[in-house]
Amino acid sequence: MSLKKIKNNLATQNHSHPAASSSQQQITEHKIVQEQFSGPLPSPRVLAEYEALYSGLADRIVQMAEKEMAHRHEQETIALGAGINFDKERITEARIGQLLAFGVVICVLGVCGYLATHEAQATASILGGGTIASLALAFIKGRTHSKSED
Repeated sequence: MSLKKIKNNLATQNHSHPAASSSQQQITEHKIVQEQFSGPLPSPRVLAEYEALYSGLADRIVQMAEKEMAHRHEQETIALGAGINFDKERITEARIGQLLAFGVVICVLGVCGYLATHEAQATASILGGGTIASLALAFIKGRTHSKSED
């Protein structure tokens, strides 16, 4: 909490009252007092003024600020936990996707091996080459996409 007090004496003016003699002078002093503070609580002086108005009010204001701070900390902890859980879920999904892709590639390559040994080498080459090309493309796009998110 910061408390800044600025006191200024703007002017001290000497004016002759029209009805008064030249020896009488009226002095007018103008003061501007500005207080500024920031934070959840008012300054101690203002708290004391609240307490003077209504007994126990300053304590209630301090308790309200403490409850607000505790609530804010709890919400920040929840938000941080949710972010961590989201990251863990994203990593888990990526691992499952990689395992499923590995299984599909093994199956396709097994089919390609079978086709190659049973007089269908052209079909085996096209199927195997397409699988490897699409797998390479998926890895390249996946790495590019993950770098742009960071």
